[in-house]
Amino acid sequence: MERPADFSLTVPFLLGYMHWEPDSGFALVKRNSLGEFELSKNAYFMDLWEGVGGEYLYLDPIHPRVHSLAWKKREQIYIAVNNQSGRPLKLRSELILPRNNRIQSIRYRLPTYQNGRFQFKVLDRQALAEIQPGIGDVAGATWSPHDGHVSPLYLMRGLHDAIHHQKGYVKTSCPVTTITKTGSDIRVTTTDGDVTAPRLVLAAGLGNRDLAPLIGLKQAVKPQRGQIMVTEKLPLQMRYPMVTLRQTAEGSMMIGDSHEDAGLDVSSTRPVMAEIASRAGRILPALSHAQIVRSWAALRVMSPDGYPIYDQSTDIPGAFAVTCHSGVTLAAAHAFDLARCVH
Repeated sequence: MERPADFSLTVPFLLGYMHWEPDSGFALVKRNSLGEFELSKNAYFMDLWEGVGGEYLYLDPIHPRVHSLAWKKREQIYIAVNNQSGRPLKLRSELILPRNNRIQSIRYRLPTYQNGRFQFKVLDRQALAEIQPGIGDVAGATWSPHDGHVSPLYLMRGLHDAIHHQKGYVKTSCPVTTITKTGSDIRVTTTDGDVTAPRLVLAAGLGNRDLAPLIGLKQAVKPQRGQIMVTEKLPLQMRYPMVTLRQTAEGSMMIGDSHEDAGLDVSSTRPVMAEIASRAGRILPALSHAQIVRSWAALRVMSPDGYPIYDQSTDIPGAFAVTCHSGVTLAAAHAFDLARCVH
């Protein structure tokens, strides 16, 4: 059995319940698409116990796939619940706590929050330089332990691997003409034949503007051009990804972005590229002499207010329309939460 060489945190009384089968839903550690070990969402369960101690309390079982633990410290009782049942829970503390405990008030504590606020730090220049050596003309930064980074290339590979694993297939160059409800299924008619399924998700980016009305919805999305540059492979330059700078696992630096109202034009423009390069050199001076090996422009899918749109059709039950920028940034939320809503 392969296991990580180290843990960020271990809680002995939990490890008996967590196990190593990645498909169990209770695994503390799982493999990512690269075959590397990483903490699963269950690790957030650990966050709930920060600063907690006292007398252990026995709790009545809630559900076979819901694990709960409690400790009593003076007049306070801490309860942590890990819900793996696949459906929302409505908890009544008086039903799971020992009967000799009288509840006067309840406060909820989420793992991504601390003292009622999202966990983050505002760093001055000195603090920033300690975690990011070689920083240039930057006055400060914000940092959160919940920040993350998704590789677009590995994400795309993972998507296609998942489609193949689920025995799905990809059809291209076949525009959709109509979408209708046929019994319990939804029929999508294309120029290359029909496709039927009990669920349909329209995730065609800018194409949702034309497709959404076919299921009785409206998605007023518009394009926004963004340009990016990629450097040669470099030694490690960054310990953390930034908004406009990030380093891939292979060593290339991805530098961008821009926000341009250029319609459907995906041309790269020299003035914008020059500004992107100049800004990157000011942030990390070590990049000033790096070689640029490729560049491109692409279109973001923007809603009127910039927020994602998740909509469900009432005309065709089981049909959904999803539009957002960015599908890469929100990949984790879509894979874990949105997929369950659609399913």
